[in-house]
Amino acid sequence: MHVIADSDFERLLTAILDRAYGVALRMARGTAEAELLLSETIAEAVRRYPKDAPGPAFGLWFYRLLVEAFTKSRARRLREAKQPEAEEATELFLYHETQRLGMHSQSRDPAAVLLSKLRPEQIAAAVEALPDDYRVLCALFLYEDLRYVELAAILGVTPSVARSRLHRGRNMLQRTLWRVAVESGAIQEPATRNLA
Repeated sequence: MHVIADSDFERLLTAILDRAYGVALRMARGTAEAELLLSETIAEAVRRYPKDAPGPAFGLWFYRLLVEAFTKSRARRLREAKQPEAEEATELFLYHETQRLGMHSQSRDPAAVLLSKLRPEQIAAAVEALPDDYRVLCALFLYEDLRYVELAAILGVTPSVARSRLHRGRNMLQRTLWRVAVESGAIQEPATRNLA
């Protein structure tokens, strides 16, 4: 690999590298793919730095490169196999399900109670199960706590498009988290209920 001579680049990259790897893990589906994605992004960042790095916004610039690398990787995969349709999810799915089971009388934030019953790897697996576009957005939003404007800048879309996609991704994530909670026994679902 190319040796990075610029100490500023090394310092900036080192500061975000662990978090960027975490985001890459959520975008990709497995450690090998995440490591490849991150390696490609670092190589591209080395090639472009300092010519088009936006100074103090190094992290956002790097995430933009990470998303570009993921998009290229996904395009290669899509040529080989058709992407499945995103599962429809109703708005406020968790709210309605927790209300149906009477969890609202037990807590002011039943969704937080539900999440506290799941292990971090179960939540990560739910994010990883989302379709590509939604997985990228949810990973950046949940793990980096980025605002819509920052998400839009990274993805190269308008803030309203980022907001719309994130809204749909979060709705799908709610349904997935509910299934994980039921399947793991964290939530006792009545036997007659069908989640399909």
